[in-house]
Formats: sequence, structure tokens, C-alpha cells
Amino acid sequence: MHPQLLFIVIFMYSVNIQPIATYRTFSMLDLGSCSRNSVSITMESMTHNSSGILVSSLNNTYKPGLHCIISLRPPMSYGIVISIKKIDLGPPSRNYENCQTYLELAPVGRSKTKRLCGYSDDKYEFKAFNYGGELDVVFHTSNSTRHKKAFFQLTFTAVRKGNSWCFKEEARCLNNYCIWKGLLCDG
Repeated sequence: MHPQLLFIVIFMYSVNIQPIATYRTFSMLDLGSCSRNSVSITMESMTHNSSGILVSSLNNTYKPGLHCIISLRPPMSYGIVISIKKIDLGPPSRNYENCQTYLELAPVGRSKTKRLCGYSDDKYEFKAFNYGGELDVVFHTSNSTRHKKAFFQLTFTAVRKGNSWCFKEEARCLNNYCIWKGLLCDG
């Protein structure tokens, strides 16, 4: 066997390469959050359950008159980073409060909400929001049957502010937040 090839084979087996976790995907329609049921996703701190992908529906079907709510619950002393990868929620409005079909992020117990509508398909990140504590994600469609599409995809991740350290099961991102080490930092 060639000496350089032998070194590469030995090197590959001696390096501890850990796989990156796969994201769990949740559909607001399929979870039953559009039927006035209380639906929540409880996140964990240092496991593959510390993050996930939330979509409006798995098959991108438009249904008029929906009002869906899912509560994201991070562990105690953790916040949530929301990264919106794709949003296609009808024509944009100059005033987001006038949107008929929208996605809304509402921190539980606080009055500050963020409503989004319109279109963006950014492979990196449309908007990122960092909230401490529980967060309600609201997906609302207008009663109009003119619209044919209403879709969004967001990623949610439990984060902890690591002022000067992270737990050994965590990784420190450039923004000084700690996430489970099975994930990759993207901001």
C-alpha cells in the first residue's frame, strides 16, 4: 500500500468526526394548530430536540380562513432564534398590520409582536428574531379564494446567552450564543 494512502486511511479513523443533527419538521396544518386546539412544541437544551423546522403545510396547499397558533417553548433560561428561510404570503402591504395573509411572531407575556407578509426566498436567512421565553407563531390566511399560495418555512433553535462560557455539550457561535454542539452556527 502506498505510504501516503495509508496515512490518509489511518488519519480518517483517528479523527473524531461527529455528524450534524437532522432537523425535525413540523407542519402547522398537520399538528392540528388550525382547529383552535392548543398546540406546543417543547424544546430541549442540549439534544436534537433543541431545534426544528416549522412549515405552514407539507404540501403547500392554500386553505382560506385559517388561524393557526403553535407555541414554541424553550428550556428555562434559554431563548429562541427564528430564521425564516422562505415566505410566500400574498402581496406585500406598505403597512404590515394591513396584511390579510400573514405570519406573526408573538412573545408570550409581552406586547411586542412582529407580523410578516409578502415574498422572500433567501437561502441564507430572511429575518432572525431572538426572544427570551415562550413564543407563539401565528399563521393566518385571508378568507379570499383568489390566492393560490400561502407558505412559509422557518427554523427555530434554543439558544443560551453564553457570556463567557458554554457547557461542554454546547458550541459557542460568533454572536456569543450557545447552541447544542450537534448543530452548526449560522450567525
